Amino acid sequence: MPRSVKNNQLVEVEHQEVQEVLGTRLATYDVRMASIEATMGDMQRGNLPPPRLPKLPFPRFNGDDPRGWVRKAEQYFDLCPVHEDYKVFYASVHFDAQAEHWYAAYIKPIGNVDWDSFVRDVYARFSSLTGVSVLGEFNKLHQMGTVDDYFNRFEALRAQVVQEFDYLDESYFCMSFIGGLRPEIQSRVEQFEVGNLTKAIYIARREEVAIQNLLRSHKSWNTAVTTPNYTQTPYKPTFTNPGPSYKPTTPTITAKPTTFPHIPFKPPALPYTNSLQKGLLPTPPRPPPRSNQLSTEEHQRRMSQGLCFRPLHSLPLNG
Repeated sequence: MPRSVKNNQLVEVEHQEVQEVLGTRLATYDVRMASIEATMGDMQRGNLPPPRLPKLPFPRFNGDDPRGWVRKAEQYFDLCPVHEDYKVFYASVHFDAQAEHWYAAYIKPIGNVDWDSFVRDVYARFSSLTGVSVLGEFNKLHQMGTVDDYFNRFEALRAQVVQEFDYLDESYFCMSFIGGLRPEIQSRVEQFEVGNLTKAIYIARREEVAIQNLLRSHKSWNTAVTTPNYTQTPYKPTFTNPGPSYKPTTPTITAKPTTFPHIPFKPPALPYTNSLQKGLLPTPPRPPPRSNQLSTEEHQRRMSQGLCFRPLHSLPLNG
């Protein structure tokens, strides 16, 4: 048999095997698609039983923090689908204390209410702040303590604002957070390109720690400079015991009188006036110098009268 004919037969056999494999896979695919379509049809017609709910507790409500309770309840409904007509009844089963009393008086006259209307009535009864007042308090919020304390209050009000004003974006809340920081922290955070609230809180915490470390080091430096060191032990001389026969002797010191040379009194010199002070006061005139020489007439007069020429001068005795 020629080689070319044999090769053609092998190709045909391989082709048939491939066709069989593809046919089997296509048949399996068709069966699965038919099953999926049948299941979807049953779900649309409501023939299938509802899915089993996960074992998660529904949030209870006693009248405190109504917005937080509504947020948790809606998260539960997203995870565990409940028919719209049964949401209010299902939620009311988990009411306690004042909320339970209010619901008993609330539902009796109206009989039935949809979830959205029920949520608005819960807010009107138990919320201390309306939507506008929540936004006003949010805009007036400023940091009074640490950054974490400020951010916790910021997040609580932000959750309420988002429910009332869902059109506010991330940039609005980021700018509001930075604007409420302390001035010394705010100026540092504004130096960075903060694009979201997560980055803003991270930078604010970091700058708060940096400022605290700077103040702590400055305080310790001032204490080290201004506070004297009193920890040194004063010097105490040590003496050896000379024995019982030792008698201390007190040395006698003869003090010699100290003589000081006589220094005549000299009045203090006048204060020096520099060139800038010249001309402020006139220079007083100097008195004329006194001469110790006597005139000829005075000399003869003293000689004739036997007078002295100067103090302590003695004339020779005559005869």
